[in-house]
Amino acid sequence: MPDFVNAPLRRHEALVPFSRDHFTGLVHAYRLIRSATQDRATRRKALAGILDDWNGEIEQHFEDEERLLIPVLDLDDASRLVLEHRELVALFDRIRAQRSVLDPDPEPLKTMGHALDAHIRWEERDLFNRVQNSLTPAQLGLLAVETVRIEATRPRNNPASPPPPLGRRP
Repeated sequence: MPDFVNAPLRRHEALVPFSRDHFTGLVHAYRLIRSATQDRATRRKALAGILDDWNGEIEQHFEDEERLLIPVLDLDDASRLVLEHRELVALFDRIRAQRSVLDPDPEPLKTMGHALDAHIRWEERDLFNRVQNSLTPAQLGLLAVETVRIEATRPRNNPASPPPPLGRRP
């Protein structure tokens, strides 16, 4: 069995819905980074994938995190969360501008992929651990009520329009 650099993270149930969103984000990050060294068809597929998920899921994820987590974060973490979300929105706007380009520029795709990956890993490895270790059980319970409600609204949980399996996306 391989030795892992990082031990598995134990996530409180109140934060699990955000972690599920992060899985999809990491898949997009990987595809964007990888596409930068591939052909234009691969870049277009990676771009199309994140464009499809941005408005319906990723943008909402940012809003949900800010609404629910900022009130319980210290000033440094709250500031970083908002700053990184704004930076990701700006990077997304830059790659969205390439949606009708036949051969998307690989550099913005790679930059977006690396920024998305770094942001998610900071939240998962650092921020969420501080949240779950600093909140009381009652606070975590209230957060869980909200995140369970959010999870039910995610496209992946809507049987009327299930998203394609991640393995079949671009």
